[in-house]
Amino acid sequence: MASYKTIGLILLSMGIVSIIFSIFSTTLGSSSIAPNDIILRLVTVVGLSFLGTVLLSLGVTFLLIVDKSGDSY
Repeated sequence: MASYKTIGLILLSMGIVSIIFSIFSTTLGSSSIAPNDIILRLVTVVGLSFLGTVLLSLGVTFLLIVDKSGDSY
């Protein structure tokens, strides 16, 4: 089984990639966008940003887990 630090680093990197992808998805596309596309793009950006922050917080949690003897994994 993977250690908690490995899982934490994987979750952190997935969170960072999700947030970066949400930033880049706002800059892509044409200047003339239909109103329905604007709402869909806004929901996508907010959803990816939320997913990124959840993954980042889970990654930090796994990195800070300490076993019962007091030593971190």
